[in-house]
Amino acid sequence: MMEYENNYATQLAEDAFANFEFNYCDVPGKEYIESLDIVTTFRDYAYAYAQRNGFEGDKSNADALGKFIVRLGEERNAPLSSLNTVKNWLKKAPPAANQSGRENVYILCFALGLNAQETKEFFLKAYLERPFNYKNIHEAVYFFCMNNGLSYAEAQRMIEKIESAPEVENDDAEQVTEQIGYDISLINTEDDLVKYLINNRSGFTVQSQTATNKIKELIEECKGLAKKEYKLLHSGDISVENVDELLTVITGYYARETVNGEKLYKQSISKSKLPELIRKNFPQREQFKQIEDGKASFDTIRKALIILKFYSFFADALIHKAEDLENGLFYEFVDETNELLAECGYVQLYWRNPYDWLFGYCAYGATNPLDEFKNVIDIFYLDDEDTYKETKK
Repeated sequence: MMEYENNYATQLAEDAFANFEFNYCDVPGKEYIESLDIVTTFRDYAYAYAQRNGFEGDKSNADALGKFIVRLGEERNAPLSSLNTVKNWLKKAPPAANQSGRENVYILCFALGLNAQETKEFFLKAYLERPFNYKNIHEAVYFFCMNNGLSYAEAQRMIEKIESAPEVENDDAEQVTEQIGYDISLINTEDDLVKYLINNRSGFTVQSQTATNKIKELIEECKGLAKKEYKLLHSGDISVENVDELLTVITGYYARETVNGEKLYKQSISKSKLPELIRKNFPQREQFKQIEDGKASFDTIRKALIILKFYSFFADALIHKAEDLENGLFYEFVDETNELLAECGYVQLYWRNPYDWLFGYCAYGATNPLDEFKNVIDIFYLDDEDTYKETKK
């Protein structure tokens, strides 16, 4: 299997936590979260690979770096967006964490002449996103081409051939994402790749359905646990009948609360001081509605899986095995979450991703990770004076 799909991600997690000094007397996660600069990180990696291609300018000169990268793309038939767009990636914000943004990053990697392994590293360490979703025809073809030294133009030609082919119903189509990547890594010819993807394409839609079903199961499980947790801690009952009420329990605030007929929170958590990669697609009512309607991005689905698993794991521990919780259950939590993500076709927990780090941080050393998570929400959202309307006293 592919190295980063199994033990590699776990090793990265262990190394990251071993080398980071946690101090629970300070603001939870502040050292990492506030020092994170995704723009600088993205530019640093782009600069390093541009240097390998002959760029002699200064790293801080985003204009010159952007022009150089665009020219490389033209030379390698990997046309990037406008020069202004590329300069914006290097100075203001990397491509968005959606399918269009991912396409742009793949084109950038082709322009820089990266192979498959280097592209994995760029996605993980520069873009802070999962590399190669093999159940996406484009990304599967990109992996094959980068693995075999083929160009972006050749990748586009193969994609057109595959997508224009008649649908093939295959009851035995491969559905396991990691296995698809492994199979493609063993293919050496274009004809074999095209045949493989056409024959297995009917199984590629199972990923989102598996994840959606898991989210539905987790929501119901978490509702039950939330009622038990409240009864244990407060010797009373609480209503947890829908997603809004469940998220109130998990995050410690009621996003739809009103005072004198007005919303209490004048800005949502999506505009809080948390890093954008945490705020974007943060699980709220709207995100779960997207999942229910089958319109959610894989980032939205993955984040929902993680927050629900985090709550279900530690709420269950609090209710049924508090003595184990006191001794720390970090590695057990990581193993179970990684298993869930892999089953649903998503990359395992990766601590350079701020969203993943947030839950890993809370799980790593806190006596009660659920309370620690609420503390982070308090500090970076609820305690922000811009969050509340003037009606709050």
